Amino acid sequence: MASMTARRKLMTIAFNDMNPFPMKLLKNRREFHMERLTAELLELERIQEEFVKEQQVERKDKDLDTAVSEDEEVIQTAVSLHHTS
Repeated sequence: MASMTARRKLMTIAFNDMNPFPMKLLKNRREFHMERLTAELLELERIQEEFVKEQQVERKDKDLDTAVSEDEEVIQTAVSLHHTS
């Protein structure tokens, strides 16, 4: 029981009497940094969404290019066969 009392007394001296970290200051700094971190996180999420959309568009373009290339091959083969006959 004595150690519990000593701990409470130590905490009281450290956080009330000496008060090297005023709670109001800590709260304000915490809020300030939390706002900055939240804004940064939102910006990163926006950038990520934009990146994903760009990747999807590039993938669709690549798929179209592949399909067109395949169609061109079929046409060239048909033309070649037609000329050889």
